Amino acid sequence: MTIAVPELNIRPFELDDLAAVSGIEEACFDDPYPEYFFRQLSEANPATFLVALREKFLVGYAIMDRWADHYHLVSIAVHPEHRRRGVAQLLMTRLESPLASGRVIRLEVRKNNKPAIAFYTKNGYKLAGVEEHYYPDGEDALIMEKTHSSSFDHEPAEGKRGTSLLVG
Repeated sequence: MTIAVPELNIRPFELDDLAAVSGIEEACFDDPYPEYFFRQLSEANPATFLVALREKFLVGYAIMDRWADHYHLVSIAVHPEHRRRGVAQLLMTRLESPLASGRVIRLEVRKNNKPAIAFYTKNGYKLAGVEEHYYPDGEDALIMEKTHSSSFDHEPAEGKRGTSLLVG
């Protein structure tokens, strides 16, 4: 039996996507970013705010911000009903591919978010530190980072392995 999977399209965020992105944010996070923050990010980062659509429905998004000394992965989220289908991986690959080689990419992740930690580790991110009481509920954040290399300099993300942080 063959199961057809609808095509996934990745494109830059458009202002009309704001409500759908906010809906995904609220479905995915206990402390969601407000809509005005997404609007600001879209204005500051038009090339690195991407959305994923499946059959005209927005199912995920990813945002990378450029800071003076590094890129900052602000957020990547996939609606719970569309997880484990390659959406986050495609978003990450498309988001990272045009970035300047040699720059650090940094992110924060809840220390208890094992699926996200595994995803980032699979994509070559490594533990760089801990930010205590980072989240509004007091949970610590793991700081993860990697030095970006162009797609011509390394194997595909699927083949890269970082050091696993999922101990115990």
